[in-house]
Formats: sequence, C-alpha cells, structure tokens
Amino acid sequence: MGATAPAGTGWKPTSNAFRYTNASRAPGGLRTVVLKAGYAGNARLVVKGGGPNLGLPPTLDDVGTPVTVQLWAANGACWDARYPTAATHTSKVFKARAASPAGAFLDE
Repeated sequence: MGATAPAGTGWKPTSNAFRYTNASRAPGGLRTVVLKAGYAGNARLVVKGGGPNLGLPPTLDDVGTPVTVQLWAANGACWDARYPTAATHTSKVFKARAASPAGAFLDE
C-alpha cells in the first residue's frame, strides 16, 4: 500500500524536524508525519494515519511481520525502517518500533 503527503501542503519545518499535518487525512489517509534528524543514521520517522483514504484492508488481522515502511521524497531520497514484530497488533491497530536504525537511510 502507499500513501501521499503532498509536497508544499501541510509541511512545516520545526526547530529540529519537518512535520506534516492534515486533519482531513486527504488525499492519502495520513494525519501526521514527523521526520526528525539525528546523529549519523539515526533519523526518527513517525507516521500516523487511518480512515478509508489510507487503503488498508478492512481489518489488520492478516498483516504479517516483518513490515517495511519507506518514505520517498520527490527528489528520490528514501528513508526506510523494518519492523520485525509489532508492539500492538489488533484488527484495528498496528504499532511497532524499528529494531535498529542501521540501514535506515537510503539515498536514491
């Protein structure tokens, strides 16, 4: 599945991060994206979304691990994280933390 946080709309720089906010979750179902810089290879990415625009199946029961999440910038840069297990996994909620930041930054 994929979701879009359009460039130029909803994105704001903060003192140490870039934050995307969209209360309506249109067009891609994303409510919040926070991309925070860190020391070499230790960026932090938090993505929250939901609703029909996100394109998830009716329940999350069949979502298996590992899960790989990627954030692609319009210029081709990519950040990704692999989630080997879920901290919370119900039919409506999937929450996880990446095991390691190693390899969490890919460039083109």
